[in-house]
Amino acid sequence: MFNKLSFKITILFALIILTYLMSIIFIAMPQIKTYVYDSEVRNIQSKIQKVSAIIDAKSKVMQTFSNLSLQSHKNRIKDIAQVGNNILKNYYKRHKNGEFSSFRAKRLAFDEINSIRYGKNDYFYTLDNKGTLIQHPDSRFLKQNIYNRADAKGKLFVKELMSNSRKNGKAYTNYWWVRNEKNKELEKIAYTIYFKPWDIYLSTGLYIDDIQKNIELQQESILNELKNIFLPFQLKVQHKFLHPSFHI
Repeated sequence: MFNKLSFKITILFALIILTYLMSIIFIAMPQIKTYVYDSEVRNIQSKIQKVSAIIDAKSKVMQTFSNLSLQSHKNRIKDIAQVGNNILKNYYKRHKNGEFSSFRAKRLAFDEINSIRYGKNDYFYTLDNKGTLIQHPDSRFLKQNIYNRADAKGKLFVKELMSNSRKNGKAYTNYWWVRNEKNKELEKIAYTIYFKPWDIYLSTGLYIDDIQKNIELQQESILNELKNIFLPFQLKVQHKFLHPSFHI
């Protein structure tokens, strides 16, 4: 009698345990899997947000770098243009003091300006009030009227730089020009000063391909940095979604 009772109790416990295990398999396990999946999704979303924040930050760094590089370039040609302007002021003053005639003072000023070279053989040029070159280091260009000269993209840059510098006393002008040794159209930025006493326009400019090269190097550096940040995360995401594991 006792053995029968013991057997029944054992069977009852076995059924209880089996029922408990079945409830885990058919009820708890799906819930656990859902919880684990949701947890992974939240983790991935968090990491995506972090990567996005890093990309935004690097984008701002790149924009700041580009702006500072361009501003540095503009400041440089502005300072260089002031050198030429000071030469004009000096000879004009000496003319007013009776040392030279106006014609002689201009010739001496232009000769001194012609001797200045900087950067990659960059130079000054001077226009009269009709857009005719009255100073240029290459004498072949002297007396050429370039008022309606268009750049490589059709922009009437001479007309623009004369108009803006006469209005404001000075002006920056962007245009595209061919650099002789490369025979390639490159963007250039000029700084022009209107010298009112002689009603002339002193201008000088720099090609900005060097800025672009620096920007491209900075972009490449940032992209490599982002790749190093993103690649492990990308591999982890691929593994989670292509080979999900819910081992508890």
